[in-house]
This record gives sequence, structure tokens and C-alpha cells, in this order.
Amino acid sequence: MPLLVGQRINGEGSRRAKRLLLAADYDGIVGLAQEQLDAGADVIDVCVALRGVAGEAERMAAVVRQLTAALGVPLMIDSHDPRVIARGLEELPDGRAIINSVNLQNGATGVEETARLSLEHGAAIVGLCLDETGMARTVAHKVAVARRLFEIVVETCGVPAASLYLDPLVFALPARDATWAASAVETLVALSTLKEELPGIRTIAGISDVSFGLPPASRAVLNATFLHHCTLAGLDAAIADPSEVKAYADLPTVARELAEAVLFNRAPDALARFAEAFEIG
Repeated sequence: MPLLVGQRINGEGSRRAKRLLLAADYDGIVGLAQEQLDAGADVIDVCVALRGVAGEAERMAAVVRQLTAALGVPLMIDSHDPRVIARGLEELPDGRAIINSVNLQNGATGVEETARLSLEHGAAIVGLCLDETGMARTVAHKVAVARRLFEIVVETCGVPAASLYLDPLVFALPARDATWAASAVETLVALSTLKEELPGIRTIAGISDVSFGLPPASRAVLNATFLHHCTLAGLDAAIADPSEVKAYADLPTVARELAEAVLFNRAPDALARFAEAFEIG
């Protein structure tokens, strides 16, 4: 099983987390983290960005300070702003953090600065396969972006390869047209390819991204199936809600087969048949 990163402390992705952050309810935030640990999380992702609300760096420092004092577990400092990342890292013992994340959407701007923070604090760092043209869709594009990130973070800045987690990114299959139907299988192939072509690096993926837009019951099946195949492809860390992680082996055979038909793009109507099965059931 890959390292499991609990994703629920996210001011932009969770109504509960947003409410707690707006109220500066740190006991509630600690409780939310503890729930994820009890459900099997190894690391807690911390994203305190609130759309339209200033003070992200100060919130990050306060939340990290409280989580560290209460739980002492590794944290993923989640922000695109190096200043916010730096404030979070200052509150953590060295070697107890993962930085999420860097990308090449604006070229190399900010990547080297964040890589230096990684070195200074002994933190691992997540690199997203996202460049000036957007999220990489094909295996070739994902690998090309990953190679650029590797060159900057590892070869230029000196971060150890084992401290670089590369995320090939997966698109939400229900939210895209047929052009994107192969997104999941492209991601699965990219996971194994990255391990082969960039020795020593690790891989990570946001598991629930693949099913965004589906009803909860069908999302759980698609997520479990995707996580299973990501693991087979060599995934080192998964970002997910641990309370919703289901075991692939426990899924009914028919459900697994329908989900795999979607993930591997085996038929033009695979997603429709998958969704229909859950509407009927």
C-alpha cells in the first residue's frame, strides 16, 4: 500500500475545513486530522488557502504549530506560494514535511526557490506534470515535464532524487469529452515510465481526481480500482480521504470490471455503462 496522505484539511476543497479555518477553530482542525489518522492516513495534507481571505501564511503557521504539538505526525505543506510554505516549514522539525507543490506553469519561476526550502528543511517536494501549456495529457508530455522538473530540482538545486515525488496528474474522467477518455491509462503508464526513466524518484497521485463529478457510490468504486492499478504501476504515495478508501479485493467483480473498462478506455460507452450500473443498483 502506498503512503496515504489525508486530504481533508483543505480550505478550498472541504466545507468543514473552511468553516474551521474561518473560525480559527484549531481544536476542530486537530480533530479533523486525528479522524484521518484513525482511518489510516500516514501524512496529513494542510492547505489553508481561503478564496478572498488574506493571511494564508499566518494561518499556515498557526495550524502547523497546533498539529505538530498535538499529533507530531508528518505534514504535507500545501500551497503554491513559497512564502506560505516557508512559514509552515518553520514550525516543523526538519525532515518531517512534504512540500506540495511545484510546477512549470510559469516556467521555472518559483521552482528553484521552493527547492531551496526543501533542502534547507530536509523536506520532500511534490512536482506536478503541469507546464506552460497546461496539465500534461499524454505519457510523452508527462515524462517531458517530469524530466524538466527533475533537472531543476535534483540536478540544479541538489535535492535528493528520493525526496522528489512526481505527480503525472489525472483528469476527471466524467468532466471531460472523449478527447480525454484515455487520461487514466496515460497516467498509469506514466507512473511506471517515470520510475524507469528517472531512477530514484518517487511518485504520487491524487486518487479522487479521476472520479470527480460522479455520485459518491460510483466514485468510491472507481477510486478504489484506480488506486489498485496505480499501486501495481509503482505508486509511492496517494492523496485521498482515508475514510473513503475501499479495498479493491472487496469490490464486486462486476463493479471492478466496469471500473476497469472506464480507466483503460476499453469502449466508447464505458463511462456511460459504469454510471448506469450504479443508477440502477
